[in-house]
Amino acid sequence: MLLTSFDDLLNEQLADPQTAQLYEQECRCLDAAVAVSRAREQAHLTQEQLAERSGLSRNTIIRIERGGTRRTTQ
Repeated sequence: MLLTSFDDLLNEQLADPQTAQLYEQECRCLDAAVAVSRAREQAHLTQEQLAERSGLSRNTIIRIERGGTRRTTQ
């Protein structure tokens, strides 16, 4: 049985333009999540403190740091 490497599988999936666009959006979202989390930690702030200073809820900060900022519509 021949195994496919992750990179080969990813490249195969990214050949589809819609999948590639969604992948790039997700990468940007996760990059932003890491940046916010690192900046908060470097500033020695808790999520609660950042929420107070930014005017956002703690749940929103948590969601941002997890990379889950997208809202779904029904």
